[in-house]
Amino acid sequence: MENGRAELRPLVLRHWLAEYLCAARDAATMNQAAAAKALGWSVSKLNRVETAAVGIQMTDAKALLDLYRVTDPDTVERVLAMARRARRRDPFAPYRKHFSEPYDLLTAYEASASEIWSVDTVVLPGLLQTRDYAHALLSVRHADEPFEALLRARMVRQRLLDDGPKLTFVLDEALLRRRIGGAQVFLEQLAQLHELASRPDLDVLVLPFTSSAHLGLWEPFMVIEIPGSPLADDPNEIVVYRESGDSEHLLRGADKQIKTYRDGYRAAAAQALGAVESLALIAELRDRLAAELAR
Repeated sequence: MENGRAELRPLVLRHWLAEYLCAARDAATMNQAAAAKALGWSVSKLNRVETAAVGIQMTDAKALLDLYRVTDPDTVERVLAMARRARRRDPFAPYRKHFSEPYDLLTAYEASASEIWSVDTVVLPGLLQTRDYAHALLSVRHADEPFEALLRARMVRQRLLDDGPKLTFVLDEALLRRRIGGAQVFLEQLAQLHELASRPDLDVLVLPFTSSAHLGLWEPFMVIEIPGSPLADDPNEIVVYRESGDSEHLLRGADKQIKTYRDGYRAAAAQALGAVESLALIAELRDRLAAELAR
């Protein structure tokens, strides 16, 4: 954590900078071509900054602020401080070439989160998977270097379980019974899930087979809250990561679908067992499987 705030990842900071600098250029009534020409830059260089494809050098940030006539000392200091922090090395850098763009953003936003809510009905979410469970799952779809990179990245993601946001997972009961990786691997998975669900900063709520329809039956999704940009008015930012078949999507900002998924999470959670009942069910299934393997 940074001064009581989530540790904001470089990619998140780059997006905030890009959005602010685009707005500042618009306020200065300049298009990309005019701004690039005034600075002796190529349009592609400015475009990479404005799309958050790259970080920005401090000298370049100062040049843009001067060009757009941003003179407020507090704003200038915030922009430059953000630009400096956005150039730090990201822990996912060794693996990012194997990420889709939405997944890349997911790793940045969840690592920057103050709170995460997740609804899963197909497989256990990556943040809760043991290495062997993840290995069995990823090996079905990936091989060689992408497989190794994605497996290692999944373990890096889980660092936030030890010093990260408040987490709530709504899990379909089927996920507690599908023996991915075989009985022994799944027993170890249930044991880890029980340990994690016992933590005070992490809730696991089980959706029983008796529950009715909910949004998670259409696709797994995560609702992520992070501290808001110091260059914007909102104290918090909400993003949604969703998976649908072979596609992934990350929704940000004013996307109207964000409310749909926030409401969808609440509706699913309202049908779930409570935290104590869910923990008891996980323990029951763990113990039953352990007894089966001991016979």
